[in-house]
Amino acid sequence: MDSNDWIKQQWSDAKLGDLRRNSRALKIASNLLKKTSSSLPQQCPNWAHLKATYRFFNEEEVTFNALQQIHRNWVMNQTIEKKQVLFIQDGSEIDYSSRDIELGPIGNHNGHGFCLHSTLAVEVNNHYQNILGMPHQILWERKKYKKSETRTQKRARPNEADVWANSVITIGKAPPNSKWIHVCDRGADIFKFLETCILYQHHALVRMVQNRKLTVDGQTKQLLEVLKKIKPQGVFQLERRTRGSKKAAIYDLQVGWVKAEVHSPKYMGKKARSILGHYIKVWEDKKDGLEWILFTTLPVESFEDAYEKVEWYSMRWMIEEYHKCLKTGCLVEQRNFHTSQALQAIIGMLGIIACRLLELKYMVKNTEQIKAGAVVNQELLNIICRRNEIDSKNLTLKDFWRYVAKLGGFLGRKNDGNPGWQTLWRGWTQLLLMQQAIIDFQKCG
Repeated sequence: MDSNDWIKQQWSDAKLGDLRRNSRALKIASNLLKKTSSSLPQQCPNWAHLKATYRFFNEEEVTFNALQQIHRNWVMNQTIEKKQVLFIQDGSEIDYSSRDIELGPIGNHNGHGFCLHSTLAVEVNNHYQNILGMPHQILWERKKYKKSETRTQKRARPNEADVWANSVITIGKAPPNSKWIHVCDRGADIFKFLETCILYQHHALVRMVQNRKLTVDGQTKQLLEVLKKIKPQGVFQLERRTRGSKKAAIYDLQVGWVKAEVHSPKYMGKKARSILGHYIKVWEDKKDGLEWILFTTLPVESFEDAYEKVEWYSMRWMIEEYHKCLKTGCLVEQRNFHTSQALQAIIGMLGIIACRLLELKYMVKNTEQIKAGAVVNQELLNIICRRNEIDSKNLTLKDFWRYVAKLGGFLGRKNDGNPGWQTLWRGWTQLLLMQQAIIDFQKCG
């Protein structure tokens, strides 16, 4: 979809209190999208546009949810039509500690900013992955509570752990013929979250951390005791991406699984029902090797079933990549507003733009057979073909995006993998500038 059409889809019908604000939202989103990793003065073409942008985000009706609601509704309409969708959840913090503004505490409570919880919808079909968008996202300021608060008092009030279950509730019940799976890290190892998934006819795939009480083969045991007795029932290789100082590597892993009935915690009382599912143990056969303990409410009857769940869990890094798009690609933590309301509003718009950045990476991976000429704007296609002296007739969409990435610094050597979203977006921005230069030259005659 063309960028201008995409922008209109997201914000032309947003409920912002005045129709003129919708027109302004389209102009602002276009400016932000063209130069995502720039400041507002660099993104706006002149002083009048910059003043209008600051004024727009300070309007009371221009809120985080108002700017995201159309996108969320569109994603859910797409999701309902799909047979198998992963809802990948994770949290992050937006740090404004360098700003002289009163916000909630973050981290160890020495800094201040916002807490963000995101849910990314991804269609999966065999090895095909299609990012649908963000069906749910919540932003809040953390409150300060008394240190003397008891455990019972903490459980009685709403707490941050509820965001995992609230995401399920907001998304709603899954259609009868669809399989919706929530993929989460250890933060979602919460019995209430698992209960909510079952109640709304969703499935869960969670990395576990709690040493829970289980019933296995009619015997009551603790999880750690059960895990020690799991034997390998298959082996496979898993490629892990570069992360921090850890380079990309291929791991030789073993996998085993066990069917178990998970007991509810004592504080929930006797009325709470236990949950039936499968524990999957994934590990390297060496000291200090990789180990995942996963729990799923989906059936696991064979090695193929277990491997599928592990492959789905390995896609959880997509949500981390999304938060990277938001912070590094959109510079959300460097936005210079002086009120909580204005900051929340621009985070709302940038949260949707970050999805657009992430989608670019998967356009390369999923478009090997599609001809570029059937999808790409002809002017853009001509620029790429003339610059690289190639014929447009046989150019695939995947090859087109690799050429675009080369404009952004991607080398495209024989053994290089697919380009990342950063080089793709830099290249796309350069391509649009070339197109605009040609249009301006033609106007000059």
